[in-house]
Amino acid sequence: MLIPKPVKKFYAYTTKNLRRELAEALVEFDEVHMERPEGIPGLKPPEDVSIEHLRLYTELRRAAERVIAHLGRVPTPEQSSYDLSLDEIRSLPEHVDAAIGQLLEVQRELDLAASAKRMLKDLSKRRAELESRVAEIEEMIRQYYEAAAAVLETDPRKLRLARALLEADRNLARIIYLVEAGLSPSSSTSDRTEVTKRAISSIEPLTAELAEIEPHMSEEEAEQVKLTLSRLEELLKVALTKFSDAQSAEESLAEMRLVEQMWSRIVEASKKVPELAPLLAEREPKLERLKQEMEAIEARRDQLIKEGLERLEEAGDTAQRLRDTIASFRAKAITVRAVEAGEASYRISELVKEAQPLLAELSKLKEEIDKLSRYADKQAKKDLEKKKEDAIKLLEGLFSKIVYGLRQIRPKAAAEKLETEYMLEGVELVLVHGWVPEDKLDELKQKLSNRLTGFVGIEFEKPSKGDKPPTYVEVSRIFRPFSLLTHKMYGLPKPRELDPTPVTAILFSLMFGFMYGDLGHGLVLAALGALLLKKARSDNMKDFGGVMLSAGIAAAAFG
Repeated sequence: MLIPKPVKKFYAYTTKNLRRELAEALVEFDEVHMERPEGIPGLKPPEDVSIEHLRLYTELRRAAERVIAHLGRVPTPEQSSYDLSLDEIRSLPEHVDAAIGQLLEVQRELDLAASAKRMLKDLSKRRAELESRVAEIEEMIRQYYEAAAAVLETDPRKLRLARALLEADRNLARIIYLVEAGLSPSSSTSDRTEVTKRAISSIEPLTAELAEIEPHMSEEEAEQVKLTLSRLEELLKVALTKFSDAQSAEESLAEMRLVEQMWSRIVEASKKVPELAPLLAEREPKLERLKQEMEAIEARRDQLIKEGLERLEEAGDTAQRLRDTIASFRAKAITVRAVEAGEASYRISELVKEAQPLLAELSKLKEEIDKLSRYADKQAKKDLEKKKEDAIKLLEGLFSKIVYGLRQIRPKAAAEKLETEYMLEGVELVLVHGWVPEDKLDELKQKLSNRLTGFVGIEFEKPSKGDKPPTYVEVSRIFRPFSLLTHKMYGLPKPRELDPTPVTAILFSLMFGFMYGDLGHGLVLAALGALLLKKARSDNMKDFGGVMLSAGIAAAAFG
């Protein structure tokens, strides 16, 4: 009881065709500790081992872990046993994943139901805001439409002309604004390049709008508009070229300044190393040429910027002249009412664009509100709770099947693990090596001989120096709970060490009773320990209950 059981190492070998039978016999015996044989020439791990059951065993364990993780507890397996086929066992992980998906979906719906009222309130508020804004837009469209319709009844062409004039004026205003931004002293060269590009991009729609206006002008007015527009485009393109060249010059200057700074650092460093002075003197003319080039590039850059600004300023004046020409033509070609109708036509299209995303959001909100309204119903919540209970029961049933499936395939999975990890084979034979208690030697020999019908050899050896044999400890039932304080906290004793569990059980109970001697408290503690010992699911909790029972009895006795 105090001394671990002595062990011997064994070597068992048989023919290759009985390899699986040998592994299964060792698994059934279940009193051996396996180790892979080392240093045996001519033997190697087997390569053609089927590990189907071992792989399936691993998948089932992972499936069981997923069930426990999603339930938050370890389900109690059903008492009824299952006789599952291998195909049914293979399908269990897939069924588990489907059941977990079902449980998660139900839980998601329950979470929605829990917050349905609050979400409905927020969504209804947003829906009211959208409906109010859409109603405003509809009223504005109606008013603009009435204004445009009045002009359409008299002369539809006037409405198109008015709209073209308004859009042309907007584009010219945009070009003038961009030109003024480019002329600002705070603008960099890259900023001027960008605004000039944007101004040029407005020329194309402006050309299309003026093409619609020109048929209503006199030949002289139309020719003047064409020439002014052409000049505006030319000036903007020249300005863009100047600014782009100036920007390239600035990039070259930045690179040269880096070289100049690097050279300055080298010169500073050379003051500490006089030997470098002649070498630096040779490079001095090149540095001087670099400075001259930088001055030339700076001068060219400044000139390019100056010329670009001149062209840009002229482009602004040209755009303003063109805008004045368009305004003058508008004043004599169409009435104020037609201008208002053109503005109305333009505003209608803008309002329609604004309303489209609002209507899409409103439609989506209505769908969400309809969906949440179903979850806000009390009966719907009860139905979801019932669905959750059914999903949990399904998972618990699958967990029971997994437990029985693991029990069914465990022997074959263990045999496959033994073959792959602890067995070596040669040309004709296979060999395994392990440890067995001395009092089990005859049982092991008999078990292997019966299972392999005598086609097995087995040899036993005493542990030699350098071996690390396992520890086999037998603890009586009365002392077993106290292994929680010894084996599980500090590990098993070595083969030649004493097991402190029996002594710990006696001394712990006596010392606890001596320090906590009270009849009532002791009986309560003993009752709680007995309850844990009987009802607890985990071995650790059962052992803890046994310790409490012994300590409670001792406390009551001393009390």
